Amino acid sequence: MTKEMNEPADLTLWPTAVRVKTAECREQPDLRTALLIAVEALEAGTAKPWIITAAGDILAPNWIEANGRRLLGDAIVEDELPMAA
Repeated sequence: MTKEMNEPADLTLWPTAVRVKTAECREQPDLRTALLIAVEALEAGTAKPWIITAAGDILAPNWIEANGRRLLGDAIVEDELPMAA
């Protein structure tokens, strides 16, 4: 999977707030970008992401949730908490 991080990937975000019958698949420049968008959507609760890698692997929302942060490493920066006075 790490070999594919720099390869294009298709990302589909299925909204969670409304019922839809179709969702648009959008090509991302690389798997890293697709994972970053997918993880953020899952954590915000706004969509269920599906990714198709350049090799044809299908990454389901549960897989992304379980493995996305690990593959991204330091790409996701947590909001800093204000320090107490």
